[in-house]
Parts: sequence; C-alpha cells; structure tokens
Amino acid sequence: MGIIYHYTSEVARNDICAKKRIRVSLTSVSCNDVMDTIYIKEIINELRKECKGDNIFIKETYETIYSVLDCEAHESNNFLQSKIFMFCLSNIRDDKNLKKFGDKYIAFDKERLIDSFDNIKNTKDFFGHFECGSVIYDKQQQKKAIDDAIKAQEYDYIRGIDSNFKMINTLIKTVYSTTPTTCHYGNSFLLEFNNGTWVKKLPHTKNNKSQITQSNMWVDLSNRIILLAPFIKRKGEKGEYTDENEFRFSFYRDQNNNSYMPLSEEKYIYLSVNDECIVDSGKVNI
Repeated sequence: MGIIYHYTSEVARNDICAKKRIRVSLTSVSCNDVMDTIYIKEIINELRKECKGDNIFIKETYETIYSVLDCEAHESNNFLQSKIFMFCLSNIRDDKNLKKFGDKYIAFDKERLIDSFDNIKNTKDFFGHFECGSVIYDKQQQKKAIDDAIKAQEYDYIRGIDSNFKMINTLIKTVYSTTPTTCHYGNSFLLEFNNGTWVKKLPHTKNNKSQITQSNMWVDLSNRIILLAPFIKRKGEKGEYTDENEFRFSFYRDQNNNSYMPLSEEKYIYLSVNDECIVDSGKVNI
C-alpha cells in the first residue's frame, strides 16, 4: 500500500476527515499552480533551440507545439488556466519542509484514492480525465518526459500510416480539441514517412485525407503535452520546492463540454472520497 500525505490547516483537515471530501481548486486561483502549468512552454522553447538532429518530425513537433502553447490568441492559454484543477500531496511524510502548508497532515492510501477519483471520472459530472504522478523538477528529466511523449506520438502515427489508419483511432479523448491551424505551423505542411525517413511537403489538395489525419495527430499531441504540463515544475530561484517530493492529481475538464457541475465563486469543486482512502491524520511535529 502506497501512502501519500496532504499538509493543510486544521479546518481543512477536519472538513476532509468528517465529510470525506476534497476541495480541488482551479489552477488559475493559485499563482504558483498556474505558473507550474504553463512553465512547460519554457522547456519546449529550450528544446526548439537545442534541436540539431535530422528528424524532421521532432523539429516540426517542437515548432508546432510551441506555436500552440505560445500563441496569445489561441485557446490553449485559456485552457491551461481555466480547465485544469490540482490536488497536491507529498510522496513522503516530511513535517520539517512541509509545515509551511499547514500544521495538520492527512495520510491517504494512494491506490484507493486513485480508484475513488476514477469512479468520479466515470460519472462525467466534475471532470473528463485525470492524471497523477510525481512532480518533475530536474530540467533534463523534464525534457526527457516531453521527448518521450513526442516519440510515443511519432511511433503511434507511423503505425497509423503503415495500416492506412485502419488500426489507430484518436489516442486521447479530446481534452483540448482545437487543431492548431490558426498558428504559424499547424496545417501549412504535410509530413510524409517514406523509407524510414520523414519528408516535409506542401499538401497536394486542401483538406485531403492525409492532411486531416495529420491535423488529428497534432490534436493528439497537444493533448499529450497538456496532460503532462502540470507535472513540469519550475525550481525556485534558490533551488527551493525540490525538497517537497510532490505528488499531484491533475483533473481536466474537456474543452467543449459545458455540462459539468458549476464551480463555486472561489473556483473550486468538492470531490468525495471513500472512507478507506484516509489512513491517518494528525498534527505536524514541529
């Protein structure tokens, strides 16, 4: 059984334990959280500048994703701040470093908490998708996580090309569903995979099957990066935060779904948890 810890105030601890519910806040409510969410843009910009290889798919992917995330008029900026909620915990009990978040802690059974959130997701009342995992602080590990997501997309796309897209569907249900056609990159070219090599071409005709399929691929990749974004965290100027051992739950509302439960004025939602999710709670040893 994996245990994760949430540090909070006495009032919040009592509310969670007595009412068996967790308050999950929109990232835009917290300056720290929303900066974490959009920090991935800086890492992708560095990858763009560092890219020296011959893989055209990788090069164009950096440019396209940066174009999506950096375009001020594009919906992605609003999405990153208005459709993502977070619940932050710690992989370890660490009263010394985490007492700044509150003088009470709650210990959760990680697997049971995941199951509880999975059941809530299936109701489609509060969110359409959630991810969880440890926050990445090291810049090289952050770059590797982004590259792994891109390589997974490339692999799946090649499989789709090889099967004439009969064996592959949309990889991720559209959390963020806008195709980046309004940006500089998007659909202004077509990538073809010939004899093991990517070739960049202009589309033969407007809105042909290959072009539409590639547009869907960019949407899938945008989703991969947006799902990853909350787990890419900036170090403090003096290297702080890295001692937090943070574990996060990130909840995403689908871009085009307006049927979710409305937010409170303070921009949060309450998510119920099962009794067995809470293992222990107590006072921080200061």
